[in-house]
Amino acid sequence: MAKNSPEKRKSNRHYFAPEEEMVGIFFIKDLDKRVSFTIGNISDGGLYFSSKRGSAANLSKGNHIFLEEIKGKSGLNFIATIELEIRWVLDEKILEHVGFGCKFINLPASLGKQINDYTNSKAARREE
Repeated sequence: MAKNSPEKRKSNRHYFAPEEEMVGIFFIKDLDKRVSFTIGNISDGGLYFSSKRGSAANLSKGNHIFLEEIKGKSGLNFIATIELEIRWVLDEKILEHVGFGCKFINLPASLGKQINDYTNSKAARREE
């Protein structure tokens, strides 16, 4: 982000370290297929995931997919079916991975609270 640009995000975001091994299990309805992708960050508004080039099942901006599970070593693990809309794609040919920024669609309030509590607790620890 540029130095003088205002922050546009409405919620705290937590960035996962590689050693946290955060993985999302996603269902791609159009392909009737379940796939796993590495989750890079999350907020109660959405998440970012990445996949090795060629394994992203031809996902693109505007596609809707379903997150079924998050698992890893971070302490944020859940099983729930949540619809996501892919809002942007980072696809630079020089990179080994393709990244996807997604927005939660109709996130249940209880799960939004769980994610928000998690990101706020992580943010508070960073400030100590």
